[in-house]
Amino acid sequence: MRRFVIVLAISISIMAAANAGITNGSFESPTYGSWGAWQQASGWNYMDVSGWGGGYYGGGPAHPSYPAAWQPQDGSQYIAIRSYAVWQTTDVQFEAGKTYTIGVWSVQENPRSYNLGINIAGSTDPLVLANGGDAITGIAVEPSTSSMGYFELSYTATAADAGKWVQVVFYENPNINSGLWLDNATLTVIPEPATMISLLVGSIFLARRKK
Repeated sequence: MRRFVIVLAISISIMAAANAGITNGSFESPTYGSWGAWQQASGWNYMDVSGWGGGYYGGGPAHPSYPAAWQPQDGSQYIAIRSYAVWQTTDVQFEAGKTYTIGVWSVQENPRSYNLGINIAGSTDPLVLANGGDAITGIAVEPSTSSMGYFELSYTATAADAGKWVQVVFYENPNINSGLWLDNATLTVIPEPATMISLLVGSIFLARRKK
């Protein structure tokens, strides 16, 4: 029984690969001595979405004047955006039938509905954001003002998506223009059901052989 549990745990870890392809998801690089405006996290692209050039971003460890709730969720650094988007092309390409889940932790400056946007996009060119940021799928959520909360978006790829690079996009709604703090961005890839069943059956077979 113990061997079965071990093998099953290994199979589950294979089936869901967390942080697959995300670069600097905790925004720890480069290391900054203090919080600062216009300090960028490596591996991420920044895009003003205000429409009038009035966006803002910053990064680093929490500023001493920030409320206790506005603290990094993972590590010692995070980023903030207002009327800005941050995006990156992951190291992962879509495969039909697989499910891709983007996760991020966030807290906001003011209580505003639909302030945090999360998009999954796909591009044939890893250096170009697909359609200027148009999402294959996307959601808008309302982070708390009292503590960091977790939000996620899932998408199951189709045959039309296959081979495109998975791109992740986080943005602050420019129609609201209220600061967001982001940390610990992740991408989890889950195989299609048929593959999951095959892995599970294989695990059971191996466990029985070792008895």
